Amino acid sequence: GGNLVIRHGGETKNIDLSKGSEDNFFATAFYADCEHELQPVTEGWRLALVYNLVLPSSPSMSLPSAENLTSQALQLRHLVREWPFPESKTARGYLLEHKYTETNLSFQNLK
Repeated sequence: GGNLVIRHGGETKNIDLSKGSEDNFFATAFYADCEHELQPVTEGWRLALVYNLVLPSSPSMSLPSAENLTSQALQLRHLVREWPFPESKTARGYLLEHKYTETNLSFQNLK
């Protein structure tokens, strides 16, 4: 759920990740020099898996395809549905790695 805002080169895109989220899995990708903001979830849950994607250039390598991720996405959906979510609305998370700017570095903005 929630919105993802991506900014680059004076352009801003606001992506609503809540529409159809009851039955769908969403994936987004953008370049590392894009500024992004995950806005608060107002209802439900958000699971964010963040990767740094690196594609070495090779003429023999085929380009990645979202179709190749279908079975993994279905497995992930099944696992998330089986999680015993607590009744409490307290946040739980593990801070891994994120590039914060000085303007968004605060406890309330930790992702």
